[in-house]
Amino acid sequence: MVDRKRLLRGYKITFVVLGVGMLLLYGSFAIYDFIAHTRAVTIAKRPGVAKSIEEVLSQLDPKAFTKEGMIKTYEIHIEESNFTPTNWLAVYVEINNNPDLYVNAQIKYDTLNEEYETGPLTISERLSKLLRGE
Repeated sequence: MVDRKRLLRGYKITFVVLGVGMLLLYGSFAIYDFIAHTRAVTIAKRPGVAKSIEEVLSQLDPKAFTKEGMIKTYEIHIEESNFTPTNWLAVYVEINNNPDLYVNAQIKYDTLNEEYETGPLTISERLSKLLRGE
């Protein structure tokens, strides 16, 4: 007959080891996410990112940053920056201090040449209508 106390002790040890293992695994994922987010924020603060955003906004509205243009100001939400699965920097840009007018831009940062390439954009529906004159 199996000793009940030894059996329960074995289960307890197994569950403790599994619990500690799961905590270590979760902790490593949390640390990786923190490091990736910190890196994204650091890159998003660079002047090249702002320059790329200004170029994109000028392409969307040729009269941007003038009295006649629809786009007067913009703000990059640095803390919301992160990396996409394809390793592009995703940046949220608010237009004219209006949360309904925004652009989600993806920017590729070339570390060797210190160059920024703007990729896919997501433009809010309201901003899109404004730019089309609707």
